[in-house]
Amino acid sequence: SEVPEGGSTVHEWEAARSHPHTYPGACPAGSFVMVDEAVHRLVVAPAGLGASTVDFGESTVALEQLLEDRGLARIEDRVPVVAYGGNRNPGTIALKCRHYDYRSPGEGDVFVALRATMRGVDVVAGGLSDQGYLYADLFVAPEVADTEVDVWVLLLDREGLRMIHDSEGVTMGAYVCARFGGLQVDGVAGEVEGLAYAGALPVFRSPELDGPMAFASVSARGRVLSEFATVDMLDHALGALGLRQRAGELVGVGDHAELGAQVMKFLNGQFWYRRNTGDRRIESAEALEMAIWEGLLGQGHPLTTADAMRARGAVLATETAYDPPDDLTVGAWWRP
Repeated sequence: SEVPEGGSTVHEWEAARSHPHTYPGACPAGSFVMVDEAVHRLVVAPAGLGASTVDFGESTVALEQLLEDRGLARIEDRVPVVAYGGNRNPGTIALKCRHYDYRSPGEGDVFVALRATMRGVDVVAGGLSDQGYLYADLFVAPEVADTEVDVWVLLLDREGLRMIHDSEGVTMGAYVCARFGGLQVDGVAGEVEGLAYAGALPVFRSPELDGPMAFASVSARGRVLSEFATVDMLDHALGALGLRQRAGELVGVGDHAELGAQVMKFLNGQFWYRRNTGDRRIESAEALEMAIWEGLLGQGHPLTTADAMRARGAVLATETAYDPPDDLTVGAWWRP
C-alpha cells in the first residue's frame, strides 16, 4: 500500500499479533518513516540516503534534521536490520514498542524503514507462533540462489535494536542474528550487508510439496518454491501433517472447510487471554500447539537457517548482536 499524502496513522496498519490472518502484515510500498503515531513516506534523493526527506504532505523535512532536532541517533550510527516478516508492518512495530518497553533516547519515537531487495534467500514458513500463524524464516539453500525477495531494512538506534531483538526471542534462542549480504537498499550504491534473523529451528518442509512454503505476500522474482497466502499455508500444513481431524476436535469445529482460519482464531484468542490475565491457556490450546509443533518438527528441513549461516561464519554472539561493532552500522555502507 502507498502511504497517503500527509501520512497515515500506525493504527491503520493492522498488526498480525491481533489480526493473525494478515501475517506478515501490510506495509508501505516504499521507504517510510514512523514519527510517533504517524507513518510518512521517505523520499530518497538521487544523491543518496543522506539527502532523504520525510514527506509531511504540505511540507518536507530532511531526515537528518528531524533526527537531530529530536536528539536521536544519526543515520550513520544506526544498525540496519532486515525486516522480512512482521517487522516490516508499522502496526507491529508500534505494538512491539509497547509490549517490549521501548524508551526513546530522545524526543518521541522515530523508526526509519528503507525498501530493499535481498538475493539468494526466500521467506518461508518456519514454525507455529502462539499467536496462531506460521511465522516467517529465511530459507538459505542452493535452490533459491537465484531468488530475490522484497524486504525492508530498519535503521535502528541501540534501544530500538534491543526492543526488536527481545521481541524476536534472541536471548531465548528462537532466532540468532547473522550478517546477510546481497542487499540492495534504497538510496545506497551497490550491494551491502545487514543483520537479519535466522531461525534456530528447522523450517517446515511440506511432505506433499517436498519443499518449504513461501509467503505469497512477500514479493519475489525467480521464486521456485510454492507460495501460499497465510491462512492457506496453515490449512495446507494441517492437511499435509494429517492433523485436520485432531485439530478440528481440539478447536471444537470438526473438519471445518476453513480449518486454518478457525485454528488461527482459537490460538490467537488464547494468546491474548494469557497476555492479559497471566493465566495458562486452556488445555486444548496447549495440546493443539504441541500437536502442530511435533508435526512441523517431524517434517523440518535438515539444516536450520541458523546452522546454514553458522557454516558461513556469519552468526553473531548474543552479546555482539545487542552491541554490534561499527562495521555493522549504516555508516559502514559508505565509509571505506
